[in-house]
Amino acid sequence: MKYKFLLFYILMVTILLSVPCVIVHVGNNISQTLTCLIFSFGVGLLSFSSASLLMIVKLKSKIASFFIKIFSVCLLSLPCLIYLSYCIPYMTAKKALTELDILAFLGSYSQEAFSYFVSNINWTTFLWVIPVFILFVVAAINYALKYKKIGFNTLITTLLFGIIFVGSFMHNLVTEPFEKAMVKLREFQTFSEKVKKQKNTPNVISENYEKRIYVVVIGESQNRTHMSVYGYHRPTTPFLDSVKNNLAKR
Repeated sequence: MKYKFLLFYILMVTILLSVPCVIVHVGNNISQTLTCLIFSFGVGLLSFSSASLLMIVKLKSKIASFFIKIFSVCLLSLPCLIYLSYCIPYMTAKKALTELDILAFLGSYSQEAFSYFVSNINWTTFLWVIPVFILFVVAAINYALKYKKIGFNTLITTLLFGIIFVGSFMHNLVTEPFEKAMVKLREFQTFSEKVKKQKNTPNVISENYEKRIYVVVIGESQNRTHMSVYGYHRPTTPFLDSVKNNLAKR
């Protein structure tokens, strides 16, 4: 039955996007839960109809058809990436996703982010999160390869309902951290522009200033593998070593 995957996909998206969010935000009320469910349902309708409409397009070039299938799989898998973004903070720190997590990830090198993830991961949670993600992607690939044409009117109706649900319930617990992260990024861009303008403005310095040597210590790139408080063989963090019994270490 060609509508089986449609039902399976929308159900999976609704569960994957809303349930982790609702579980993490234990104190949320019924209206917030319903908003998450309706929004997630709309995302499922939107991504499924968009991917299916793409696959309706018939091209003579096999290469072009192949790339359309790849792009369709990406569209179908997009909700699962949001699901992963919610699960990763829970897997590493047993907490909900916040805008600070998103900004920290965007501001980190990929190797640094991966190192943090591996050193702090809760493998029990990992073992049920990743198989679900793999199952979802495999199902999307299988649908793209064995696509059975669904009526154009059905897909357009599905697309419209998806747009209505997503647009009407855009502000919810799922999207909240991403919206806050965008606000912070805009603030940072505004600040960066102000700094650039100040650089172009000449600063008048007195000729009678005293020459000194200034040492600036930046610890942002500190690595725990080089900290004696975490077992490094050299005494690199003597103060932290002296109070380590009062620290909450991971």
